Amino acid sequence: MSTDYLGPRIRNLRKAMQMSQKDLAEILGLSRSAVASYENGARYPDYSTLVKIASYFQVSVDYLLGIDQKSNKSYQQYDLLEEIAQMLDAAPIDPEEKQLVLKEISDYFKWKLYLAQHPDRKE
Repeated sequence: MSTDYLGPRIRNLRKAMQMSQKDLAEILGLSRSAVASYENGARYPDYSTLVKIASYFQVSVDYLLGIDQKSNKSYQQYDLLEEIAQMLDAAPIDPEEKQLVLKEISDYFKWKLYLAQHPDRKE
């Protein structure tokens, strides 16, 4: 088990959802500094917090810890968003434009998931 994956995966999942550290901290019942410490590897969440993080982002604990390199098939959008976020970070694009691109992609995935879960709805 490696914790080298935990911080970056939490950060990328949070950013893919267009959330601040404060937003995530409030959802998890933590301080913003605790979330920041998890993301930078200074601290590690306890088991119940790790489960809360995985549950909120709908990924497995194994994925967060790097045991599974690929998230569950139903959560592949997070892998893709993480990869896109990394590509955008390396591109000479305005930070606001990067956030807009990630939000549009995330919204598209959410919409497609919603349609898949509600086949009675039309596109």
